[in-house]
Amino acid sequence: RDTQLTSLYVIERVVRPALRSELPGPAGETMVLVADIAGFGVGNIDMESTRFVSEMFRDFYPEFLDAALVVDAPWLFSQVWRLVKSILDPVTASKVHFISRDDLRNWVDESLWI
Repeated sequence: RDTQLTSLYVIERVVRPALRSELPGPAGETMVLVADIAGFGVGNIDMESTRFVSEMFRDFYPEFLDAALVVDAPWLFSQVWRLVKSILDPVTASKVHFISRDDLRNWVDESLWI
């Protein structure tokens, strides 16, 4: 529960204000979430947190997440992704993209990184 409240706090008090100040107008109302999961292993799986984040974006920020970029996902993650994808809203799942670290600059201009 503390992790969930912290997630909401960070989005409301840190991420959204930063986006608004850097990108006023419609561009400042969306975000690209980047998760570098190089070295991800079975011990890192937390389905409760994954479900919470998915439901949080679906219920409270439906248009806020433009894309979720999963960087350098190990082979094991493809198996985990099948399970995780089944609990995600289909619209949210379609925003998830698997990329390499080299491809990150093609998705997000470095000047926008916060």
